Amino acid sequence: MKISSCSKCGSAKIVPDACTYENKGGRLSACVSSNPRAFIFKGFRSGYLKAWICSDCGYAELYVDNAMQLYEAYAASLQPSNG
Repeated sequence: MKISSCSKCGSAKIVPDACTYENKGGRLSACVSSNPRAFIFKGFRSGYLKAWICSDCGYAELYVDNAMQLYEAYAASLQPSNG
């Protein structure tokens, strides 16, 4: 759940939805495969990570921009394969 105050120090000085990048400039993302046992066509779904940052203590939490799509891919990965 996105925070309105810091869960570590209680501050309300939160920077919401800060973009996250890796060293080479690409955006950070989380990936889930809907068919991890497949040799190819694993059905990857990914979403960009955004940070919510406390301006007082520096604590940061990450949130993905499409959590339900990632959950649906995860749920599909739990189904028995048809092979």
